[in-house]
Amino acid sequence: MNININYSNLDEYSIRDYYNKDKHNFLPYLWTSAYGLQSLIKEKKQHSLIKKYIYQVHSILGTVNNTNLAIKIKPNLKWFQSLSHQKQELVNESVKGLKNIKGGLRIGKAEQGLEPGIYLHYITKWVYSLIVASKHLKNPKYLYLACQLMLTLCEKNINTRTDGSTYYPKKMDVFLLSPIQTSEISHDPLDVFITLSTLIINLKHLKPKQTHTITLYIKMLTSMLENNIPKVIEYIDNPKILHTSDPLGIGFLLVSCLKIRLIIKYNIIDTKLLYKLYEIVLKQSRISLNKLRFNKHSINNDAYRWYGLCIGLEAINTLNYYYINKKINDKYNRTIKILLKYYGLKHNIIKNFKTYSYNKGNWNRHKDINIVMFLSTDFPIVSI
Repeated sequence: MNININYSNLDEYSIRDYYNKDKHNFLPYLWTSAYGLQSLIKEKKQHSLIKKYIYQVHSILGTVNNTNLAIKIKPNLKWFQSLSHQKQELVNESVKGLKNIKGGLRIGKAEQGLEPGIYLHYITKWVYSLIVASKHLKNPKYLYLACQLMLTLCEKNINTRTDGSTYYPKKMDVFLLSPIQTSEISHDPLDVFITLSTLIINLKHLKPKQTHTITLYIKMLTSMLENNIPKVIEYIDNPKILHTSDPLGIGFLLVSCLKIRLIIKYNIIDTKLLYKLYEIVLKQSRISLNKLRFNKHSINNDAYRWYGLCIGLEAINTLNYYYINKKINDKYNRTIKILLKYYGLKHNIIKNFKTYSYNKGNWNRHKDINIVMFLSTDFPIVSI
């Protein structure tokens, strides 16, 4: 565990218990690291500390058995090798100076005793955090790094079945050469779609606008986004794919509602398609929430899963704020108000884990991720 301290009161924990300038034995885990980076930014830590944190995560998780993943993967990357020499130089120059940050990442912590690998939804969370960090640090190099990670992941993590359809393996090996687990997580294509769209929007808002580097990244990411469209259409044709009983999964759907509605504002792809997707994700979120049960007077386990739901409920609260203040205006305002009726569940979850479940549940089993997600329950990872 990264966090070895035990407090009698959950509110005593801070991001310093997970990471601080004196943290010499820092063992990052990519999911936890993404929320940790968000917390460092939220608490307005020194830029030098945030940069060091990003460097440490990439340095440790960018290697496996002393092999630099970026160097190992790069010669096999079509998105890079297909570029002209001049454009390859633009890509290399765009991240130059990031203290030799490695561009390949694994999950971390010896993968909990399993074979080292990469889950797609861990990378997307880190990519989102890098986008936020880039804006906070006013340094586009971190945005370009996020683009490279996403381009690599999209190219290597999408596989083709014998019938010609594509799927996202649940887990890839660390060199992104073959799937370890070929089953697909139903939310991953949506996660990829949202992340690619968010990267493109942020690139378009960089200043100065329309440099050759920005144009190149937008072109490559747009190509990946277009390849992802058939998976989005699958959601529209079969919405039940999105249904989940997992509070963490419901939290993802709720955050996705906010992100999709913000993406609509920027008109980067067919608005009609996006509204259909928005409507379906809203509906499946409502159905999933309606079936969820949380006993506020019992011991509950796996706090991070419930905190993920809290973050999602906060995303709906934010979305409702946009509607109330006329920053967003469409026919789905009523659906948002219905979803907001579940907002009190967030209070029940947080109170329960501060009392019954913190002391008597399996808190210590996932202490580090429990803590960083607890610190993130008031703000979803939104970078538009």
